[in-house]
Amino acid sequence: MENWVNALDWCAASGVIDYDAPAFILGQNPRYVGHPVPEQIPMHNISLLPPNIKLKDVPDTDTFENSDGKLVHNPLWKKILFGAIAVAGVIGGGIGLSKLKKVKMPKISMPKLNIKNHLTKVWNFIKKPFTFIKTKLAKVFKH
Repeated sequence: MENWVNALDWCAASGVIDYDAPAFILGQNPRYVGHPVPEQIPMHNISLLPPNIKLKDVPDTDTFENSDGKLVHNPLWKKILFGAIAVAGVIGGGIGLSKLKKVKMPKISMPKLNIKNHLTKVWNFIKKPFTFIKTKLAKVFKH
């Protein structure tokens, strides 16, 4: 029950609303007017909570506590099911590969590339704007 009070108080502190919404909903006198600073929010000052609202044990800081050392707690049936699916996949893949080896693939020959010809084309493409500029500057400076 305390989550909605805290959420509305943080909405007021963030500027979403500008009044004490929990007090308005519960029909009580407002604890603050406008936008409270975080120190005025009940999570920081428990005395600001409306009456009859109690917080569960809330730590001062967020911490990750993993007492047993296991991050995932999967039941045994899930482990067995996953193992069976993995084994079936490996067997199915092995059968598929054994059948794939029997299929003869057509031989495809790669065309021979004349790399020197391609590099010459690329170099001429790169050189073209510079030669154009060179000819225009030569005409300007001859006059």
